Amino acid sequence: MKTIAVVCEKGGTGKSVIANELYESYVRQGVPASLYSLDGQYKDASSSKKVEDAEVAIVDTPGVLTDNLSDLVSGADVIVIPVRPTPNDIEPFTRTVSIVTKNTNAPLVIVVNGTNRFRMCASFMAWLEKKPWAKNVVKVPQSEAIVQAQGMQKSVVNVDRHGAAAEAVRTMCRKVSILAGLPFEKKQLKR
Repeated sequence: MKTIAVVCEKGGTGKSVIANELYESYVRQGVPASLYSLDGQYKDASSSKKVEDAEVAIVDTPGVLTDNLSDLVSGADVIVIPVRPTPNDIEPFTRTVSIVTKNTNAPLVIVVNGTNRFRMCASFMAWLEKKPWAKNVVKVPQSEAIVQAQGMQKSVVNVDRHGAAAEAVRTMCRKVSILAGLPFEKKQLKR
């Protein structure tokens, strides 16, 4: 079984949404997947979903440093670290990256969640591009479709499948899956 850990010490970065999107991607493909929600923040929206003989486990971690974080990341095949492109996110984000890279050689996927066309986001992206560990970066745009999908407890791919947010989520899922050696959804042509 492959394990994908979604980790960041700061709350509000989109860990639960990203974990759910990864889970839904595997479900759409018929890949047996389990989602372990250790966050506990959104019991209704992202509770754990376990199946027998799962081929992939997605672990949604809490937005705080925990004693077992080292164990979680050392056992993962891929680590997904979400971050918002704001000054307040840089310190906890870099602290998370430091902890993760000290405890595993698993590939990292950095998901910059809530990107936009404004100066602060551009500055954040310029800063991130200089980091040697930021090899796999996915930008997920600020999007009403993501908010709507959360409200409906669905994937953004099912809510607005041709939108920019859905395409970014598919790109994220594809990148994570390739790094983990798992199947991924092929791009759908517009109808």
